[in-house]
Amino acid sequence: MDDRDDRNEKRVDQLKMSEEDIPIKQLILLQVLLTIIAAGLTAYFYSPDWIELMLKPGGTAFNIAAGLLGAAVLILPAWLYSIFRSEELRKAVKPLLPVVRNPLGLLLLISFLAGLGEELLFRAFLQQMLGLWPAAVLFMLAHAGFWAVPPRTEARLLFAPFSLAAGVVMGLLFREAGLLAAINAHFLYDLAAFYMLKRNYTGYGG
Repeated sequence: MDDRDDRNEKRVDQLKMSEEDIPIKQLILLQVLLTIIAAGLTAYFYSPDWIELMLKPGGTAFNIAAGLLGAAVLILPAWLYSIFRSEELRKAVKPLLPVVRNPLGLLLLISFLAGLGEELLFRAFLQQMLGLWPAAVLFMLAHAGFWAVPPRTEARLLFAPFSLAAGVVMGLLFREAGLLAAINAHFLYDLAAFYMLKRNYTGYGG
């Protein structure tokens, strides 16, 4: 009888794990599709020299440094907010916690794909077509699923101007340093945000 109960509990645990994995798999699939579509649109409309688009005249070292600086500019206010408004932030990010509980390696992959796909779309494609500010506004609106839906907490509402500012920062990085700088800044910010949420709200790292 005990063995049968153990087997049933294992099946339930496996089902729960499968249900938790489905959104992550869908998220990764969507990010891969976004990357392919954005790269295809950029190639079709602009036929770019990809090396020049990635690095611009400044070269690799300047591009990497610019990306690190851009990431620091984005991470600093998020880190300060997580310190001084921790409980407010906890309420805002509660829907993200199932994602944050995943292993760091998986969060790293999600962060990289987000940086790659979104920067290809909003900077390499839309910014070249519409300009820096319209692309930044579209970037903000694309993240409305977080800041424009209930519960409209302080942190969620503040994410609207923050995502607009982030779009401007990454737009400037793309214009002045190259696409790689924007991708690096986006990737590092997302990874740092995931790590902060994981450490602060899931008990990771003791």
